[in-house]
Amino acid sequence: MACSTGDDLGCIADTAARQQKVREGMQWAWKGYREFAWGEDELLPHSRTSHRWFGLGLTLVDSLDTLHVMGLEEELSDAREWVARNLMLDQVGTDPEH
Repeated sequence: MACSTGDDLGCIADTAARQQKVREGMQWAWKGYREFAWGEDELLPHSRTSHRWFGLGLTLVDSLDTLHVMGLEEELSDAREWVARNLMLDQVGTDPEH
């Protein structure tokens, strides 16, 4: 397989090495979410801020299965702790600050 410019993942023929690069990409993205939008619905990467639609931590909740499948146990543990302490479906949309 020929590598094209800018196609770093396409140049990794070894499956384990390719999977590791994908894991590293998820860890990088998760770090940004954790730093700039923890518990919010969406990270706005260009402004390094967050957006709240429903106050449910949508990105965090949506990422739980991905973190599990990728074996990112520390990140999964932190996310599960946030869910256990903060996810309250009966409080959706009641935060006066957002």
